[in-house]
Amino acid sequence: MWNAVDKLLSNAMTNGCFPGCAISAGQRGKVFYQKTFGYLTPSQLRPVTAETRYDAGSLTQVLATMPLALKAME
Repeated sequence: MWNAVDKLLSNAMTNGCFPGCAISAGQRGKVFYQKTFGYLTPSQLRPVTAETRYDAGSLTQVLATMPLALKAME
């Protein structure tokens, strides 16, 4: 399964969706998969690391509100 995730993220980077990313999966406090890809910016000056932190706060509105609005319209 994780090979498919790796391939999906690598393809997205190749297609210019984002310059890099980090993924981590766990359950009950145990991390069972963690990997980083690419760079923080397209200029490739700084690679993404396991310590890289992303600001996901602004995504909350889109990821929570939009599906609810679409469901209401449906």
